[in-house]
Amino acid sequence: MHCQFALYNEDFQYFRNVYTVCLNITGKSCVVIGGGKVAERKVKGLLSEQAEVKLVSPEITSALAKLVRQQGCQWEQKGYTAGDLDGAFLVFAATDSPEIQQRIFQDAESRDILVNVIDSPDQCSFQVPATVQRGDLNLAVSTAGTSPAVATLVRRRLEKEYGQEYALLLRLMGGLRSQVI
Repeated sequence: MHCQFALYNEDFQYFRNVYTVCLNITGKSCVVIGGGKVAERKVKGLLSEQAEVKLVSPEITSALAKLVRQQGCQWEQKGYTAGDLDGAFLVFAATDSPEIQQRIFQDAESRDILVNVIDSPDQCSFQVPATVQRGDLNLAVSTAGTSPAVATLVRRRLEKEYGQEYALLLRLMGGLRSQVI
C-alpha cells in the first residue's frame, strides 16, 4: 500500500484571504438553521452577545428548547425555506443535510448575508475563531478554516497564559486612558 501526503496543495484554499474583524451583533437578526449540538453552541454564543436569534428546525435538543423558553430565542418548528433568511444579518447552517446546507449557502450569498456553513469552509463568508475572553480582552485564534482542532489547541494554551488578571488590567488601563487622552 502506497500513501502520499502533500504538505501544500494549491487547491486547498478555504479562507486563505481573510480579514479579521469583531462584529457587534447586539440586536441584530441572526438565524441558525438546525437543531442539534452544533446549533446549540452557535445559539448560546449569539445569545451571549445579545443577538436576536431565530432558530429554524423541525426538532431541537432539550438544551435548545430551554434557551427558547428562558432566553427568548425564537423557534420556527419547520424545515428550511429561503424566506427564513429575510432580514438576517448573519446565518449559520448547522443541519445534517448537505443539500440543505448548499441551499442555505446559495440563498444567503444571493442576498449578501454573512453565512457560515458548518464543516464546509469553502461555503462560508465568515468563520468563528476559537476565543479566550478575559473581560473586554478577546483573544481570537483562526486557522483560516484549515483545522479547527489546531485553533482549539492554541486557544487552550492561551487560556492558561492569560488569566482573569488581564480583565482587571484592562479595566484599570481603560480608566487611565480617558485621563491620558
